[in-house]
Amino acid sequence: MIAGVKQELQSGFLGQVKPSSSDGPIGSLPNLPLCVELSFSVTGQVIPIDHGYELFSALSHFQAKLHDLGNLSIQTITSTNFEDGKLRLTDYSKLRIRLPVEKVPLVYPLAGKLLTLAGDSVRLGIPNID
Repeated sequence: MIAGVKQELQSGFLGQVKPSSSDGPIGSLPNLPLCVELSFSVTGQVIPIDHGYELFSALSHFQAKLHDLGNLSIQTITSTNFEDGKLRLTDYSKLRIRLPVEKVPLVYPLAGKLLTLAGDSVRLGIPNID
C-alpha cells in the first residue's frame, strides 16, 4: 500500500513531489506553509445570514493587508439559530480564520474590535488557536 502511494507521489499524481530519504517512506510535499486556525469568539445579537462580503470588508477595514494575503481562509460566523433572514448569535458563535503561522500577527489585533455587518454590530473576542 505505502509503496503504491509513494509511486503515485513520485509520478506527480498529487502534484510535484520531491521524496527525501529523511522524510519517511512517502516523502514530503515541498513549500507547504504551516497554517493555523484562529477561532475568535463573537458577541452580539444578530447578523445577516449572508454576511461574507460584509465580514471581509469589516475585517479589511482594520487590516488592509488581508486583501493581498495568500493562503487565507475566513469562514463566516457560526450560529444555529435563524429568524427573519438573520442569524441569532449564541455563546458558541465563532469566527474562524486559517492562515500561515507567520501571518498571525496581522490578525491577532482584531481581538476586541467592533465589526458592523450590514448595520448589525458584533465584537470579536481573544482568539484561540485550534
